[in-house]
Amino acid sequence: MSQTSVKQSRTLIATAALAFVLGSLSLSAQAAPVNFFGLDDSGGGNLLVQPNSDAARNSFFSNLVGVGTETFESYAIGTSAPLALSFGSAGTATLTGTGVLAGPPQTGSNQYGITNSKYWFTNTGDFTINFSGPVAAFGFYGIDIESEMTLILTKTGGGTVTIDPGNTNNSSGSIFYYGFYDTSDTYSSVQFSNPTGGFDFYAFDNMSIGSRSQVNPNPVPEPGTIALLGLGLVGLAAARRRKQ
Repeated sequence: MSQTSVKQSRTLIATAALAFVLGSLSLSAQAAPVNFFGLDDSGGGNLLVQPNSDAARNSFFSNLVGVGTETFESYAIGTSAPLALSFGSAGTATLTGTGVLAGPPQTGSNQYGITNSKYWFTNTGDFTINFSGPVAAFGFYGIDIESEMTLILTKTGGGTVTIDPGNTNNSSGSIFYYGFYDTSDTYSSVQFSNPTGGFDFYAFDNMSIGSRSQVNPNPVPEPGTIALLGLGLVGLAAARRRKQ
């Protein structure tokens, strides 16, 4: 093989490597869903602050633009489903199933709202939130959940996805925040599934949704992917120097 052919081969290899890295970066950006979870374990009482949960919420929100939050403050205590939810410019939704609007100080055993506010309380089974339009992000606070709760998401195009938010089985009165965003799929509804069939008492507060357009279009790539991209660029530059 001539020297020119060798140089051309090296250039092609470097270019292919760079293309592979860029393709991997694109696939990484499309991986779904991206999850956020933070837990504040109370050890059996009520919490006045929830720093780990708030940190998860803030991290979740840092990847979104202009999402809306339903705080339940505008509803009368005792209101039952169906409940109209408003998320501002992010859209609306309808909550159906079991539960009731509750308020301070608490109901049952250590169910309460964030900063002692109103909250959605349920103890008899599942409830579902049907969104008015496709959503690509969803987050919420869960309080006093002492079992492995699951979320069943219905895809806009059909089919379902079951999500285990994380370590939801905790001490009475504990608080966690769970959120996700998805750059591949959107969802028309989410079902909160109580596997104990009414033998646990749940509280939920500050639910947030975001559309596809509200998910940050330029998420920060993972450090490992950045390193691979750098190696690919170095290889391509070296091949060009040898060719010159």
